[in-house]
Amino acid sequence: MSPNFDTGPRSVFEAILDELPNPVFAKDRELRFVLANRAFKRTLGDEATEILGRRAADFTTPEFAETFESSERRVLETREDFEVEEDFDQPGIGKYRIVRKCRVETESGTPYVVGALFDISDIRKRENDAEDARRQLAEVLETLPAGVVIYDRDDRYVLANRKMQEALPAMIPAMRPGKSLRHAVELAHDAGYFRQS
Repeated sequence: MSPNFDTGPRSVFEAILDELPNPVFAKDRELRFVLANRAFKRTLGDEATEILGRRAADFTTPEFAETFESSERRVLETREDFEVEEDFDQPGIGKYRIVRKCRVETESGTPYVVGALFDISDIRKRENDAEDARRQLAEVLETLPAGVVIYDRDDRYVLANRKMQEALPAMIPAMRPGKSLRHAVELAHDAGYFRQS
């Protein structure tokens, strides 16, 4: 027995789509909007109350519209998914986001391009904060009177100050992010820095 879904003006599928936090849209082969959830409409601003049947150029500059639509045409023609990371301000979503587009077809074979936007602003902020902390740590290490090298919990190289590099130059090839402590010890042993290791 098939479930009895409400097929009125606002179906259960539209209601679910509208509750998604990520902006989602679909376009037909002429690149007219045939579906847009509430989150996507927010990205277009207040003027986007009536979006269905319209195109990107109705909501943005011709240059931006062409950028969006060229990738959508490519998705429809090649059937290959499209993904890009963007970093510009837009209402309703953070500054950094990933945009994914793919082609879907109905049972009759009618093609559509479906897109979704994923806000990654928090991830980018954490990455930027981590890079700032790393830069500050590097500055502190350079002020120390001794050579210092830092490895992570997996014994992978993280950072070394200049004094360490000057004192043990044969180990410099192992002083690269991700290089193992074992590799550093082997280089040091081969260079005669350590007689036993």
